[in-house]
Amino acid sequence: MALVTAFGGLLFLTSCMKRYDATYSSAMFVGSFVFSASIMSVVHYKTFENLESIWNYILYPAGLAVLTVGVGILVQEADQSSSNGMSNSRNNSIHEILIQNEHIAVDLQSTQDQEETAQDQEETAGEMQ
Repeated sequence: MALVTAFGGLLFLTSCMKRYDATYSSAMFVGSFVFSASIMSVVHYKTFENLESIWNYILYPAGLAVLTVGVGILVQEADQSSSNGMSNSRNNSIHEILIQNEHIAVDLQSTQDQEETAQDQEETAGEMQ
């Protein structure tokens, strides 16, 4: 079970890194792993029963809260940078498509001009005979 879970996690991470920014992917993966492992340790190992002082009861959830806030900050920054990059790449793609369409139109026009010239030459040659 542990091997399947570890391998499955790596597959999800790899798939996520193909689609999204590495900062977003790694922050979400590590953050969710640490948070879920902490919750599982509380349930399975009864972590709160082994804490000795009131500070441990305060700092343990505070550490998870800091982790969650940190992941949120990284994800927001990654989302903003990828959305800016996406709009730039979309604009560049649209510009490239427009340029390609202009080249196609010019090539089509020159082909039509060549065909008309060839027809005119054929008609002129036919009239001379």
